[in-house]
Amino acid sequence: MLGSGLLAGLSLLTAVMASPVEARNTSSNPYRTPCHDDRIRLCSTASPGKAGSCLKKHINELSPACKAQVKKK
Repeated sequence: MLGSGLLAGLSLLTAVMASPVEARNTSSNPYRTPCHDDRIRLCSTASPGKAGSCLKKHINELSPACKAQVKKK
């Protein structure tokens, strides 16, 4: 009896811990912008409102989707 409860608890824990990983995938999360990961990687210290200019400075280091987005603006 204890074994089945432990198994159920571990299954639930695994499901809960896996959810944030899925949320990071931009294809499954429509609220993420194409530049989210690039902004964190390259411009995490940029002041609020300055991320756009920071991304432009790093244009050659951006992901293709982010680069296309930055070039539109």
